[in-house]
Amino acid sequence: MDALSTQMGLGALGLPAIQKYDVDMYLSGKQYYMGFTFGAAYKVTEKFSVYGGVRLLYGTSHYNGYVKNIQVDMGNGLVSAPQTFTSLYQQASSAVEQYTAAAQQAQQAGNATAAAQYAQLAKEYTIKAGMLGTLGTATQDVTLDCKQTGIGIAPIIGLDYNFGDFNIGAKYEFRTKMTLKNKATSSESANNLSALAKYRDGAKVREDSPALLTLGVQYSGINKLRLNAGLHYYFDKQSKQYNDMQEKLDKNTIEYLIGAEYDINKRIDVGVGAQLTRYGMTDDYISDVSFNVNSYSIGVGLGYRINDKLKVNIGYFQTNYENYNRETQDYNNLSKTAGTMVGNFVTKLAGEASGAQAAQIVQSALTTPDASTGKSLLYGADSFTRTNRVFAVGIDIDF
Repeated sequence: MDALSTQMGLGALGLPAIQKYDVDMYLSGKQYYMGFTFGAAYKVTEKFSVYGGVRLLYGTSHYNGYVKNIQVDMGNGLVSAPQTFTSLYQQASSAVEQYTAAAQQAQQAGNATAAAQYAQLAKEYTIKAGMLGTLGTATQDVTLDCKQTGIGIAPIIGLDYNFGDFNIGAKYEFRTKMTLKNKATSSESANNLSALAKYRDGAKVREDSPALLTLGVQYSGINKLRLNAGLHYYFDKQSKQYNDMQEKLDKNTIEYLIGAEYDINKRIDVGVGAQLTRYGMTDDYISDVSFNVNSYSIGVGLGYRINDKLKVNIGYFQTNYENYNRETQDYNNLSKTAGTMVGNFVTKLAGEASGAQAAQIVQSALTTPDASTGKSLLYGADSFTRTNRVFAVGIDIDF
């Protein structure tokens, strides 16, 4: 066996560790959701009113980016990753054929021991070929250019009740069913990656806008001062998303709001408010493409009434976000993608049963923590946060 291995020149196929790598990467993502609301209110009694309306939602997204020029250093300087791994894959595939043939010859010669040894080598090189073939495919240049558009519509109902110095309101916006349609000109390598299936040309991506329950109360029993409190409850877990991602949320989003307005005189009023937001994020749900983290916001505003018909408002608020930290032994669930790709390669070489076994071996090898470091080959850590500052100007017109 040693002689055969030497003859085929495969002694260097032990998949040496990658010491460093180099890659060119770029990603730009834009999402716009524009809502148009049409409705009417009806005063049932002096104290009680109802509202009915409809919301039209138009969504558009554009994702553009690339991963290219991947190079790896396995001890002899940086070289092209796809060319290197593809070349090694071809050598490993040749070894599979030769060891398989050697096993058959030994079996025919009645040498069961040698046949078993050659068969074991063929199995090992089959898995190795699958891994190398996967790496050769996975390191090819990838370009992503996908536009998504969709339209949804949903009804809205509301109630308002006034008694004494209190005014209470409630509104329910129904879930907006939204299916985004893809128009993409991405590379074929991008279309072959399961992680980018959401952005393939012609795909239809379900991204509903969740139903929203809004409750609010205002107290105006103090001269020139109005106190407000409110609650927003988003039904995120009941909102259909691509691959049923909503099921990975821990809970629905809830927001608590308080505020106060004071009339300095007949023309000028000022306001201040705060909002606390709590999301149901989990490690399985959050991603670097789209995420939200718990936050609190503080805002101030000023209103100036030019005349009885026209009022100008200006405001500013700032949102302070928490950090969401995540550690995982299987970064972005890459082991499943790698296992599937290796399994597909091995299936072509040795059949479905061998492919399934190879996929399991690869997934286990990639996610098993090292005894000394406690980290697997796919260990990864993320910290998610963001910043937000808003300055607004508005005009109220009384017809």
